[in-house]
Amino acid sequence: MRMKKSLEEMLHLQNQLNLKFQDGIGRHVASYDGTG
Repeated sequence: MRMKKSLEEMLHLQNQLNLKFQDGIGRHVASYDGTG
Protein backbone atom coordinates (compact mmCIF):
# COMPACT_ATOMS: atom_id res chain seq x y z
CA MET A 1 0.00 0.00 0.00
CA ARG A 2 2.77 2.40 0.97
CA MET A 3 4.69 1.49 -2.18
CA LYS A 4 1.71 2.23 -4.38
CA LYS A 5 1.27 5.64 -2.75
CA SER A 6 4.90 6.64 -3.30
CA LEU A 7 4.68 5.45 -6.91
CA GLU A 8 1.64 7.65 -7.50
CA GLU A 9 3.47 10.58 -5.90
CA MET A 10 6.45 10.02 -8.19
CA LEU A 11 4.20 9.95 -11.25
CA HIS A 12 2.50 13.13 -10.07
CA LEU A 13 5.86 14.88 -9.59
CA GLN A 14 7.04 13.72 -13.00
CA ASN A 15 3.82 15.04 -14.54
CA GLN A 16 4.40 18.46 -13.00
CA LEU A 17 8.01 18.47 -14.21
CA ASN A 18 6.92 17.57 -17.73
CA LEU A 19 4.34 20.36 -17.73
CA LYS A 20 6.92 22.91 -16.53
CA PHE A 21 9.40 21.63 -19.11
CA GLN A 22 6.91 21.89 -21.99
CA ASP A 23 5.77 25.32 -20.80
CA GLY A 24 9.37 26.52 -20.71
CA ILE A 25 10.10 25.17 -24.18
CA GLY A 26 6.90 26.71 -25.57
CA ARG A 27 7.88 30.08 -24.16
CA HIS A 28 11.45 29.74 -25.42
CA VAL A 29 10.30 28.84 -28.93
CA ALA A 30 7.78 31.70 -28.95
CA SER A 31 10.40 34.25 -27.94
CA TYR A 32 12.83 32.76 -30.48
CA ASP A 33 10.23 33.17 -33.23
CA GLY A 34 9.52 36.69 -32.05
CA THR A 35 5.86 35.91 -31.40
CA GLY A 36 6.09 35.96 -27.62
